[in-house]
Parts: sequence; C-alpha cells; structure tokens
Amino acid sequence: MGIYEKTSPAAYDAALSATKTLAILYRNQGKYSEAEDLYRQVLAIEEKAFGIDSPGVGITLGNMAVLYRHQGRYGDAEQLYARALGIREKAFGRASEEAATALHNRGVLLITLSRFDEAAEVLARARSIREKTLGPQHPDTADSLGNLGAALLEKGDYDKAESLLMEARSSLEKTPGRPKPRSLP
Repeated sequence: MGIYEKTSPAAYDAALSATKTLAILYRNQGKYSEAEDLYRQVLAIEEKAFGIDSPGVGITLGNMAVLYRHQGRYGDAEQLYARALGIREKAFGRASEEAATALHNRGVLLITLSRFDEAAEVLARARSIREKTLGPQHPDTADSLGNLGAALLEKGDYDKAESLLMEARSSLEKTPGRPKPRSLP
C-alpha cells in the first residue's frame, strides 16, 4: 500500500478498499495466511488513520473474525466479534443494521461452539433489528431467521425451530432474483 499513501485521498481509499476485497477473496479461496496478512495491514492503517474505534475498523475486525471462524480459531473470532459489535453499536447505534450484522455473525459462531442458548438470544436480537431496518422479506432477515431456527433446533425447541425455518424458507422463495429451491427427483 506504500505507493498509495503518497497519492490523493480518493486513490488511497480505493487502494484500501481493493485490499479489503482481496483479503475476502483469499479467505473465500482458503488462502487464509494471505488473507490474514492483508487484514492485518488494513487494520493497522485504519487504526492509525481513523482511530481504533472507527467504523472501518469494526468492519475489518468482523471480516477477520469470519476468517478465524473458518480456520477454527474460535476464541480469536469471538474476541474480534465482540470488539466489532462494540464499535458498530457506538458508531451506528444498537439498533442499526451494522450492529445486526455483527450480532448475526457472532450468533453463527455461538452455534458452532454449541452455545445454543446464547446463540438464540443473539440471533433473536439480530432478527428483530433486521426486521425493523431491512424489512421482514429481506434475505438478511431470512438468514437471521434461519440461523435462529437452527439454534432452537439444537436446543430441542422443535416447534419454534420449524416455524422459523419455514418462515425463512418462504421469505427466500419470494425474494426476486434468487434461485428457487428445487425438488429432488
């Protein structure tokens, strides 16, 4: 990123954005070491340039937490999710979509950790926020519904889990531009 540090703010922002996107690409390709190196570079730059509690730092921390979850580094992921949530709540408000995203991702991690009571609580909050900010038919709201249903399923609350999972499925089937589920032959 060195060359961009001496250019215009717009070019610098574009380079930073491209680096974040490249880190996501590497994460999705399973190139975890490369992704982590880029996230660490971006995080250092953002913390120095914008402050340790800036919204960009919160987003980068959330992305790093996803990387750590994919790697099975659950303790590291949980710490970053907590920090990202705090930053997002402070910057955007406790009832913001940005906070809901951090809550949702933390809830998914809690399911992975078999902490189903906590996961259900966190995902219920994410769902509530998303219903208010995005609407009940939004795919992200349906995603929170589905994961809340999964947490309740694991807790043994089958009736409520079924209801939520059916609601999520129905919502996603109505989403324009999304492929419809296919029946098996």
